Amino acid sequence: MKKYILMSLSLGIAYLISQYSVNNIFIPQSPILNPNYIASLESDISDTKTKLISLLNPFNKTKSISDEVAAIPANMFKPISTGVAAYEKGDNTILDIKKGTKYKLKKIRLSNGDVIQVIDLTGYNP
Repeated sequence: MKKYILMSLSLGIAYLISQYSVNNIFIPQSPILNPNYIASLESDISDTKTKLISLLNPFNKTKSISDEVAAIPANMFKPISTGVAAYEKGDNTILDIKKGTKYKLKKIRLSNGDVIQVIDLTGYNP
């Protein structure tokens, strides 16, 4: 009986390893190795380590962006379009986009070659 449990367990582990390999180590649905696998693995490990440390730290006092936005009074936001308001403080701009607001995300190439993503509200003005 113990032999069958060990065989089933090893088959299950082999299946999980093969599924992980197919989706991560190899480019999906091809026999080609993923050239970015090591970098993505290092990034995943780093992110997991950071999250674990922050969860275990009882003195974790980091604030999320949503906490900071919630602390800004609603009358400080100036409406710029239907469902969209903005708050500026120094060089920072915070957009408040209401649920259901229609907008498009566009990529624009700057003269120096950088590509940035912008929110396009054209055609959706009040």
